[in-house]
Amino acid sequence: MKKIKRLSLTIDYAFKKFFVTRPDLLIDFLNAVLQKYNAFTIESVKILNPELPGESIDDKKAILDILATDSNGRMLNIEMQANCVRGFVKRSALYAFRLYVSQNKKGMKHEDIPPVLSINLLDFSLFPDARFHRVFRILDIDDPSLTLLKDLEFHFVELTKLQAGFAELTDPLEIWSVFIRNSETLTEDEMAVLESKKPEMAEAHKTLDEISQDSLARLQYDRRKYAIYFYEKELEDRFSDGMLHAKLATARNMLAEKAELSFVLRVTGLNEEQLREHGII
Repeated sequence: MKKIKRLSLTIDYAFKKFFVTRPDLLIDFLNAVLQKYNAFTIESVKILNPELPGESIDDKKAILDILATDSNGRMLNIEMQANCVRGFVKRSALYAFRLYVSQNKKGMKHEDIPPVLSINLLDFSLFPDARFHRVFRILDIDDPSLTLLKDLEFHFVELTKLQAGFAELTDPLEIWSVFIRNSETLTEDEMAVLESKKPEMAEAHKTLDEISQDSLARLQYDRRKYAIYFYEKELEDRFSDGMLHAKLATARNMLAEKAELSFVLRVTGLNEEQLREHGII
């Protein structure tokens, strides 16, 4: 049997395609995220933005989140973020606040505004310690047990921090996280281990294989993957250029203060050719 080249679910297009295809698996995933911190169980969901982008797939700034509501009216915004971007936490908060306010219809009582849950999966580290799942609400700073507002809840799942081996996996969210982060490279034996620990993963395995063999999905996935790659490269180049300009400015100022050239080169890490190229010496 020919080995299937699977899509990586850390690419937002594949993540959305996977869960839009199987809302029942989205329900299972959401309950895995929410079970530890909430008394309720999600029974059903309606995906409000199931469409996948066409030409806008190449837009590096496009955000392919999943917006859904459950049978009790709760609003859920689920996003897979592959790279660390400036202001990500504020962006997540802004979306949640905007979604919360948008539900305040004319004549509605404030107490009837549905809660909003923001669920963010990150393929990078955001917070300093080793915990891979963090939850934030609006709390009293001096008495965190007192919640001002339970209607806004933010989940951050840092996939890179999950260190448990396959044999040690027990928690449903850990199992889902391993599947999502390693979907592109999981072997059949590793898939079998996940399925033995959580039977729903057999359907997840099947669905991943099916969308990975869909030629249109593969084309869109590749376009999205390259758009993200070039965006990251652009950010890296901008950072490198900024560092170089800062070093050149430092060298120019030091030489203006009569510092020895050898000392300037040692401090800045530049060489004489770079200084000549930019007219500094």
